Amino acid sequence: MTAEHVREIATAVKVLCDIRLLCVLLMLIALPQMAITGFTVAALLATLPLSWLLLRHWEPLGARLIQAWALPAVESAVAILLFVSYGDSGIGAAYLAATLALLSCGGGVRPMVISLGYFAAVVGLVIAGRVPVLGGAGAIGSFWVLSVVVMLGSCGVAGLYLRRMLFARVELVEQRRFAELAEASSQERLRLAQDLHDGMSKTLHGAHLLAESLTRQLAGEGLPQVIRARELTHALDTARRESRELLLELREVPPGDLVAPCREQVRQWSAAHPQITLTQHYPDEPVVVGVAVQHEVVRTLGELLENVRRHSGSSTAEVRLEHHDRAARLWVRDQGVGLGELDLPQLQRAGHFGLVGVHERMERIGGSCRVESGPDGTTVEVSCPLVAATRPGSRT
Repeated sequence: MTAEHVREIATAVKVLCDIRLLCVLLMLIALPQMAITGFTVAALLATLPLSWLLLRHWEPLGARLIQAWALPAVESAVAILLFVSYGDSGIGAAYLAATLALLSCGGGVRPMVISLGYFAAVVGLVIAGRVPVLGGAGAIGSFWVLSVVVMLGSCGVAGLYLRRMLFARVELVEQRRFAELAEASSQERLRLAQDLHDGMSKTLHGAHLLAESLTRQLAGEGLPQVIRARELTHALDTARRESRELLLELREVPPGDLVAPCREQVRQWSAAHPQITLTQHYPDEPVVVGVAVQHEVVRTLGELLENVRRHSGSSTAEVRLEHHDRAARLWVRDQGVGLGELDLPQLQRAGHFGLVGVHERMERIGGSCRVESGPDGTTVEVSCPLVAATRPGSRT
């Protein structure tokens, strides 16, 4: 049981313990008129600390003890002894029924089985003639034993049913809480998306338009600064596209194809860096992934292409996207100088966060990253989960 379950059952335990204490009070009142043995008096005295333990220390001590075997065994023995002694008045039967309901509601099936096992043993002794009186009536030739057995079985089942109802109530409360949290999260995501759209996205769009205009002007005048202007335009376009992807993710847009945004990323990067020849291979069918996965993979592709330009010294590179085994895999290969010994913590300490960020992005979406580097170049493979299965195939 969880802490919520224990607290939910506490009210039912209190009510059943109050019923048992009321029965004990009636038994004490009737004590002078009953032919009571010392065992019965001891049993009456034992009911007080047992009920006190469950009432005052239900959470967490009582809830743990009632699920073991010792406490249900003692409770059942005391209740059956009182039932045998006070059967004529029916108080003993009421106490036994409340005890059985308490054990089954508070502890579940095992305490109920222990209690019914004790009672079955007593009934067996009565039928065998070892105990001539059960509940103040002859066991053989009457319906007393049968009615008591039915009553106790019903109380046990009722206790289990009450336990399940209380557990179901806890689950409903949890589901409602989760639904409220999800709604609050959705509203906050929508608010952030609106702020992003009305603020940063518009600013980036305007800056990108100015950079494009500046690039065209410098290119028309034949000035060498056009190279830097193109890099600025590409950087602003990347930032604008990433903000839009983040906007779509915040608005929880349905899953989409990974091929198209990868193509667009490669196209824009190639336009900004024509000195590197890129070869592309994509599957024939859509590679359907979630928006968050698409966002991270496209940004990873951009980072890997930037690594090729900055560090490899290669004039050619290859981008390949495939899907199989419920995963999409993206390769970026170059024929450059290689990375040497790859140590991510050392790269991070040195301030080189590119590959470290790629690993972190893939872990965030449940994917992986593998790097192979040597004198003939570097290959980086990233994998991510698919939303729907697609058939293998490729197109260039």
